[in-house]
Amino acid sequence: MSATVDGTRRDAVARCAAQWSRCSQAGDFDGMLALTAPGMTAWQTGGQPPRLFIDALADIRAMRERMGPWEYLYPRLIVDERGFCEQHVVRFTRPDGSVRDFTACVVAEVDERGLISRLDEYLDPARSSTWVA
Repeated sequence: MSATVDGTRRDAVARCAAQWSRCSQAGDFDGMLALTAPGMTAWQTGGQPPRLFIDALADIRAMRERMGPWEYLYPRLIVDERGFCEQHVVRFTRPDGSVRDFTACVVAEVDERGLISRLDEYLDPARSSTWVA
């Protein structure tokens, strides 16, 4: 995706954010990879250092298997030329039908090609410790 085709840089970043959200919720990991710049790093709450997104994908897939599919509720998106920030509630639904909501915030840097070069995800840990295992 070129950041200068069909609109402004900010429009390209907004499209990237929307597509990332759709792919994440659908479990479309190949689609997510298509939106990442080579060497993209990802970080999640918990103190681990940022790592290559490609290396984090196995954990993301395992989380989907363990916790079930997710959807984003009440998204609040802020976009500028450098990237986007989205606050939302992520709702997991386990195969047994149990549901758990977590407050989350994603901060992403988007490069000149319209690809995500860094993504940081902040999750409210208050509700996770009793449900993640």
